[in-house]
Amino acid sequence: MRRSARVIAGVVVLAAAASPARAQCDPQRIPVDVRFDQQPVALSVHNGELVAGGSFTRIGGASFARIARWDGSAWAKYGAGLSGPVSTLGEFQGELIAGGSFQGGLAAWNGTGWRIVGGGVNASVYGVFTRGSELIVGGLFSSAGGKPANRVAAWNGTSWRTFGDGFDRSVWAFAVYNDELIAAGRFTASGSRPLNCIARWDGSQWQSLGPGLEGDVLALTVYNNELIAAGLFRSSAGRPMNCIARWDGADWRAMGEGLLSRPGWEYASYVSGLAVYRGDLYAGGVYDRSGEVPMDGIARWDGESWHALQGSMRNSRALTVFRHELISSESVSSTGGDGWARWSCPPCIADVDDDGLVDFTDYLAFLDMYRGGEPGADVTGDGVVDRSDWLLFLETYSTGCT
Repeated sequence: MRRSARVIAGVVVLAAAASPARAQCDPQRIPVDVRFDQQPVALSVHNGELVAGGSFTRIGGASFARIARWDGSAWAKYGAGLSGPVSTLGEFQGELIAGGSFQGGLAAWNGTGWRIVGGGVNASVYGVFTRGSELIVGGLFSSAGGKPANRVAAWNGTSWRTFGDGFDRSVWAFAVYNDELIAAGRFTASGSRPLNCIARWDGSQWQSLGPGLEGDVLALTVYNNELIAAGLFRSSAGRPMNCIARWDGADWRAMGEGLLSRPGWEYASYVSGLAVYRGDLYAGGVYDRSGEVPMDGIARWDGESWHALQGSMRNSRALTVFRHELISSESVSSTGGDGWARWSCPPCIADVDDDGLVDFTDYLAFLDMYRGGEPGADVTGDGVVDRSDWLLFLETYSTGCT
């Protein structure tokens, strides 16, 4: 089978010379059949399962301890769970990482149980991010593994290292942009260097990104070669940036009218969830409009303007992509809200990574799944990964998605 795959691969590579095909759409909400008792604040994917973390203690009729996993059909536990709220999720050296406000602040799941990472930290963890051989950790802590670390540190599997003077206040999120580590949060300085809630690490110290942002930054991602920052802020150097902005490498720019709540409630607005799905950027948070256009808790940015989603909700704290669906958290109340929601576009089996492009990256990803006999390669849906799956993928890959 591997030999025939290589022969087919040679044909596909030639076909891939055409421009990548867009695969955008307006996702529709899919009903869910179980409800959280409290809204998850962190979503991620690990070992082919959706992971949710927060303060919840029940899903449906079952008890859970602040973290759970969904295999596409049912929610299951991670052992005894964790003793306090989970704020952030990630992966490092094949293990699931959870950070939050429990004893030690940082824990790893090895498949059978939880352990505190590197002796833990002395206060809450709000953000984790894997870069190369290191796990980058941010939060409210002032020490990691007993070593002084002002709100940010890196764990390499055996020891901790710090980043210069660190920060004076909390760190919430990380990203890599232009090959530099970016940190964001509530901080106003690194040592004696003023910083407005976002900074880049130049290898020896933290530097500003232009004038920064005037308010907490809660989430970061990269989209269309720009750094996207979201949070509680309203401006950058006095220019309106309503809860979300983009950095093009030289300056901060507004994203349309931004995302905000109605007059009188602007102070309560924020964006805390970001995800890229089918070539568009999605933002989740607490807001109800973009300019004069209603937007209720989750919105789609197509590169030029914001669009509402049908069936949207208030207070979407976290977003991720799982098995070709956009997953969002949502508020739970007596008037409705399940704690989570699923959104889906018509399937495009050739867009394996759901980035809105059908390109050689998708080809390589599918080839890996196919050779490994993984369930994701069963695109015919017959329960078997075989040559018919390869041929269907090849056909779609060569024509693109519409």
